[in-house]
Amino acid sequence: MKNIITFIIILVLLSACSSVTKSEPYTLSNKDKEIINSYLESNLVNPIKEGKIISVYDVLGSDRNRNEIYIWTIIEEAYIKGESVKRTSGLSQPLVLIMEENGNIIVKEHKAPRDGTKFNSDIDGLFPKDVREKITNYNQRNLQEQLDEKINLMYQ
Repeated sequence: MKNIITFIIILVLLSACSSVTKSEPYTLSNKDKEIINSYLESNLVNPIKEGKIISVYDVLGSDRNRNEIYIWTIIEEAYIKGESVKRTSGLSQPLVLIMEENGNIIVKEHKAPRDGTKFNSDIDGLFPKDVREKITNYNQRNLQEQLDEKINLMYQ
């Protein structure tokens, strides 16, 4: 009887392991990165001063089987006022990009955690565990420096 129970437990464990699909990451080409950047600049922040929307992002992970790319992005509007470059409000947050492929990648839509008290529960629901850990410890300094450099190059 003990051997039968052990056998059943092993069968259950093996079937559970075989039903888990390993996530396959996206490998992004420069063109893919431009497509993502264009989506971010066109769909997340509306210009206030008729300036240019500028974005940078960091890929935190991806799962091709789920058609998802997980990023942290910073997006701001920049414009010229007199002799200097000014910035309006923007955003800095993690996002899930929902992808489609037909030779090239297409960003169909995005999902973002809500602000305030819903933020943590949304993070838990939107992102896999390894990405949640990256979000918890994410330091935006490098990404902010990339945005500053991109704006400076654009308005030289």
